Amino acid sequence: IDMRDRLPEQTGSSSRVAAGLTAPQTSPMEEAISALIALGYKPQDAEKRVRAVGHDDANSEQIIRSALQSAVKK
Repeated sequence: IDMRDRLPEQTGSSSRVAAGLTAPQTSPMEEAISALIALGYKPQDAEKRVRAVGHDDANSEQIIRSALQSAVKK
C-alpha cells in the first residue's frame, strides 16, 4: 500500500531535530562518579573517592584514573 500521498510532508529530517536537543551539562566530577558507579562501586564510595582526588581543572578521565589508582593503593 502506497501511503506517501496521504501523509503530510515533513519539513526537516529527524536527525536535524535530534541534533537540536542537547543533554544537560554535567561536571567532570559528576561524570567520574557515574563511571565508578557503573563499574560497581557504591554511590557513597564512588563520591568519596572522586572528591578525594578530584580537581576542578581535571577532566573526567583524569579523575576516574586517579580514583581507581587510589582504590588500588589502599
